[in-house]
Amino acid sequence: MRGLRGAVVVLCLCLGIASGCRSEHRALGAVPARTRFEVPANQPFTETGFRLDPDTDYRFRHVEGRVCYQGADRCAPPRGSDVPGDEAWALHLKLGDELIPYRDGMIVSVDEETELVFYLPEGDTEDYDEDKFPLYGDNQGAYRIEVEVHPTPQDATFRAGVTISPESADGWCEPTVGAAMKRLAELGARQVLLPIPHLTDGRTIWPGPRTPRVLCLVRATEAAREHGLSVGWSVEVTPADRSQRADLDPPDRDAFFAAYAELARVFAGLAQAEGVDLLSAGGGFAALTRTPEDRARWLSLFLDLHTRFFGTLFYTADRTELDQLEPTFWTTCCDRIGVIPDYSLSDATLPTIQQLVAAWEPHIATLQKTFKDTGLRLVLVGAPAYAATTRCAYRPLDAVPGRTPDEICQMETYKAWFQVFGADSGAFASDHFLSAVSVSDANHPLSPLSRLAEEVLLNAWK
Repeated sequence: MRGLRGAVVVLCLCLGIASGCRSEHRALGAVPARTRFEVPANQPFTETGFRLDPDTDYRFRHVEGRVCYQGADRCAPPRGSDVPGDEAWALHLKLGDELIPYRDGMIVSVDEETELVFYLPEGDTEDYDEDKFPLYGDNQGAYRIEVEVHPTPQDATFRAGVTISPESADGWCEPTVGAAMKRLAELGARQVLLPIPHLTDGRTIWPGPRTPRVLCLVRATEAAREHGLSVGWSVEVTPADRSQRADLDPPDRDAFFAAYAELARVFAGLAQAEGVDLLSAGGGFAALTRTPEDRARWLSLFLDLHTRFFGTLFYTADRTELDQLEPTFWTTCCDRIGVIPDYSLSDATLPTIQQLVAAWEPHIATLQKTFKDTGLRLVLVGAPAYAATTRCAYRPLDAVPGRTPDEICQMETYKAWFQVFGADSGAFASDHFLSAVSVSDANHPLSPLSRLAEEVLLNAWK
């Protein structure tokens, strides 16, 4: 079995990561089997006889029960302890010579065939060399754990997708949504992202006029899946006064985070029930990720969401947040790193493809560094980029009321985007959701998509 890398041993143990510090949160293959085990009370070892094989991912889920030491005052919660150093008291997996603190939802892979053993440590030190007192002898509870067996999926290539924004509460219940999903699949899309927008005053959160009804959200999800598209949801909150989300600075942070957590939990549970593949929770809250206290609030929320949603979960940052969020934030919270790539590329009124491609180079370096520092691939969410002095790269033509941006510039911007983020991007970015699609008020005579969306995807999406 491959040992833990020396430079990050403590981090890996705290996060429950095995075999070369691979993230415990990552996309999984199909689920061919589930097996349940009971970890009895008052036993230091539970040898299961269950063999873990290479090229397989094993996800562990707490079903019921708890392990308590020294009476009922010190119990390991289902996810294990989140206090650094305290993981030495909790239930562990023992794989060969490696001890991995148990976390509900953790994923383990091995490099050679290994027996699964559940282990209660005999001492309170991380090196487990001293038998200070037998904790397991005071254990009053028992765990029941379900192990899912997943074949290890191959690394995904760069998957092209689109964002389909709701225009009304009932818009996704219209028949045109199914036709649009079919057309997107024909044009080469592999996935869609469905935003779920809400409004806030900085204290409470409520549905807006464009918040889809749950029935319509589910119908759009089913329509996409019928045409072979993977589905992502994005739980989004914007200020009701139309100020920038990045500037949101609630007077009562505890009230805002409590309201957002309640909203995110509801849709995380629904996303799991509906078989959604990806879930974006939070995003673009630059003013709410600057302090350690705020980042701890986000991490607490994501630890909770991982117990409710078992697909790919991520936070979507704007370009400024990439500089202020440390790698440990990403590796603790997320399966992927969501990025809104709203970079200014050119001051020219009509920049050429060559100018735009060249302007991407420093930003690509930033994105690649983010991947290198975290080991997490990126999900790019939004329009290709902003142009500094033109509206054409800001948003699709059909989404700008009363404006007529130059379509040549719009197409050049998208073509440059696809030239920069081609098939080779899979090395550091896994997914992209292009904001070029409108399924309401379609103005193309032969397509359920908007005229610009049809042209972009047909001519630039190669």
